[in-house]
Amino acid sequence: MNMKEIKIRELKEEDRLAIERRADKLRVLYDIVKDRFDGAHFSFEQHAGSDRNSVSSFIVMRVDSSVIPSARTFIEAALPAIGISIICERRDAFEIMLRDEAASADEKAEMLRILKDAGCA
Repeated sequence: MNMKEIKIRELKEEDRLAIERRADKLRVLYDIVKDRFDGAHFSFEQHAGSDRNSVSSFIVMRVDSSVIPSARTFIEAALPAIGISIICERRDAFEIMLRDEAASADEKAEMLRILKDAGCA
């Protein structure tokens, strides 16, 4: 195996790990929002080939529409606090899939601590 192939494998592994870290953060945030905003759900999208520490957009869904603005404001403040930026460009996007596994109490407590330190919680 030559050096170029090794470097490509390393970059692919770094990319995979970045995607997993972002998905874990979003999964925990999802559970916090669902708990805090009476079952609100949200979905994120990302531009193809964009920074793995960003999202392109998100949507908040809830039967009681009065909850949506508060949840949206919370998410907009929480994303930068957990290291995820919102980069909106005019190009194709795809949904960021989150695992069905619920966040643990420790994961939620750690993220809530980060959000509190950033003035979001």
